[in-house]
Amino acid sequence: MVAQTSRLYRELPASVRQFLLKAGIMLSGWLAVYHLLLKPMRFPDKQLTHLVIDSTVYLLNLLGLNSMSKGQWVYINNKFTVGVADQCNGLELMVLYVGFLLAINGSIKSKLKYILGGTLLIYALNVLRCAGLAYMNHINAPLIDFAHHYAFKLAIYAVIFLMWYLYSKKEKAL
Repeated sequence: MVAQTSRLYRELPASVRQFLLKAGIMLSGWLAVYHLLLKPMRFPDKQLTHLVIDSTVYLLNLLGLNSMSKGQWVYINNKFTVGVADQCNGLELMVLYVGFLLAINGSIKSKLKYILGGTLLIYALNVLRCAGLAYMNHINAPLIDFAHHYAFKLAIYAVIFLMWYLYSKKEKAL
């Protein structure tokens, strides 16, 4: 099995092998740093989670809904609507998005532009997702579980793939 995998790896184009090597090293490094150092301190999870909560409450209030937060919980009209855990703050999506961009070839200037724009877009989509879930829970929408587990995730992943596609197409054109 190992010999077969090694042979398949050697048959890949050099650019694909380079991408896989970079991605593997970055993934291993990120997982080690995150789980050994950052996660125990809840950094940057704590800050990002509270930013998502505050932004969700701000957006709901902007839409005319009487919203507030208590800890990691979001309320509309003093009724619990949604909790935002660290797993819901979008950090994993941002790291995945940035890691892909760093692993493929391209100019530093273009990568920085796409990293900044993409992470801000992922953050904004996540706030919209949390606000949407809070509103759906507030009105007792029957499809909240479907929206939470499938629809919103599909939409965000589709946007991430679209951003990767646009970046790779732009870089190929240069």
